Amino acid sequence: MALSYSSFNTPAGNLAPTFNGGNFTATFNNTATFTCGAGETCAAGEYRQYVKGALSAGGSSVPLTLCAALGTTLSAVYQEDGCPSGTCTAYGHRSCPTGPLDNYTPSQATGCAFSMSDTPGFYHVTAGTAYTVAYEFQGNLINTTNSAVLVTRTWTVNGSGTAPALNKAMVAAASTATGAPVGLRTGDKLVSADLTRNLVTGAREVQLVITRTAFEAPLSPNAVSLILKGEDGGVIATRGAPVVHEVGHKGGTTAVIVHTLADAAPTPSHAEISVLDTKPSRGLSSPHVTVLPVTPR
Repeated sequence: MALSYSSFNTPAGNLAPTFNGGNFTATFNNTATFTCGAGETCAAGEYRQYVKGALSAGGSSVPLTLCAALGTTLSAVYQEDGCPSGTCTAYGHRSCPTGPLDNYTPSQATGCAFSMSDTPGFYHVTAGTAYTVAYEFQGNLINTTNSAVLVTRTWTVNGSGTAPALNKAMVAAASTATGAPVGLRTGDKLVSADLTRNLVTGAREVQLVITRTAFEAPLSPNAVSLILKGEDGGVIATRGAPVVHEVGHKGGTTAVIVHTLADAAPTPSHAEISVLDTKPSRGLSSPHVTVLPVTPR
């Protein structure tokens, strides 16, 4: 009997994200049952998840790093949602350790039953900020022996809204659950300094893109200090206080610290970034200065 499946349960249509616990997210749980012949196992049956889409917060286009090792980010084309075997942040790879977010039973290596959970969207939202989530997901059951796709399902997580103000009890609960805003931690990585335009106001922004461990406390907007400079070495002014937006998936969190350029400011060529949290317990040396080119995105 050829490897096949008897069930594959995914969302049907769209899941609308909601504001809950300081986040703007939607949760889905997918299950599948592979089938095989007598004396055979389901070892060749695996799940794959792909995603495409776009995210914005306060009019700022917010990137999501899908796999830092491969350099993949959320875009208009389907890409695997995470890193495959090796880094093991993607879903459904039997060679990866079993975990609470995806697993095969009764055994990871040969089990016929698969289950997974995902909660995509924004984390640590800011009251009064408008958020838009537009994900398109594709889930496949595959036969790894010949790379054949047994079945495909698609669904979306799509919606927008403005984060409500939190009362004192909600603030206390959110702080207890996630902790106070923090500086850079060991494992956090400055990825890029991107030059963009706000989708609503048209103002130019420099976004510091930082990959973080999943489920960390919120990143402080003052986690780093920033000096922008032009080709001539002159300092370029920004206006207003920086803001942070964080979006996550199983593989981790992508945080962007958004700095808005002054209206008449020249275009910056590079960013000098100084880490403010330089305690030895964080695994960072002092002083810790990184220079990144400012690249249009």
